[in-house]
Amino acid sequence: MTIKRRGPAMVLSVLAVAALVALAGCGSSSSSTSSSSSGSKTTASKSNVKGNISIVGIWVAQEQKNFQRVIAAFNKQYPNVKVKYNPAGDNTPTVLSTALAGGRPPDLASVGQPGLVKQFQKQGKLKPLDFARKDIEANFSPDVVKLGTIGGKIYNILPKGANKSTVWYNVSAFKNAGVQPPKTWDDFLKAAQTVKASGTRPTRSAPGTSGR
Repeated sequence: MTIKRRGPAMVLSVLAVAALVALAGCGSSSSSTSSSSSGSKTTASKSNVKGNISIVGIWVAQEQKNFQRVIAAFNKQYPNVKVKYNPAGDNTPTVLSTALAGGRPPDLASVGQPGLVKQFQKQGKLKPLDFARKDIEANFSPDVVKLGTIGGKIYNILPKGANKSTVWYNVSAFKNAGVQPPKTWDDFLKAAQTVKASGTRPTRSAPGTSGR
């Protein structure tokens, strides 16, 4: 089986490799079913899967090295699929927008901004991953599938998460204002207002960003 590009729009995933495996697995499964379920013929069917896959991703430096190891493991199963990875880093949104405008988008992309995924989907720039729905639902929780679903179709998957944009609060300021540690978000907002009223900034954004 030859893997072909799926039209001018790109298949977009927050974690490209997962979509990549789903795409290849879908084709491989079809090929092996038509031949045999034996181990040797399954291996042969995987070697018959061939083509090119381009990926634009946010991973650079050590993360890129780790992703290259994932690609290498993928190529052990599908040696005739050539994977080209473009590490765009923080410029990923710009690189993708430029590629889409030029009509030469990658097959897959890793994006850290859910809003950008929705934007591209609204513009009709994405292809859904419903061809791999069974594989995705079998390997990810319903909540992850729901997060990647737009308009009833799966457009991305979220197998990796990170704690970012953390809100820090001034423990001493809260203590001096006689405010007890809040247990709920509403309690936190009330406590912050109390501290703010005393003339002290109760919170600040994560290091490197502007505080409020």
